[in-house]
Amino acid sequence: MHVNSKLNFTRAWDSEQGSVFQRDPDMVGRAWAAMMANDPVGSTWGPQLSPGVFEGIHRYRNSYF
Repeated sequence: MHVNSKLNFTRAWDSEQGSVFQRDPDMVGRAWAAMMANDPVGSTWGPQLSPGVFEGIHRYRNSYF
């Protein structure tokens, strides 16, 4: 399993963007929210933003061939 923080996810997302006008500025936040909604375990990991509220960690499969 690989894990990724919201900050590193945002950096990777932004590095692929050719122009600030290429996509909606809130798209990273929407993508992150969708990933956290899809992973009830990973969404409870990571930095605590407020009591009982966590930023979450993006977990994804590590494939070996």
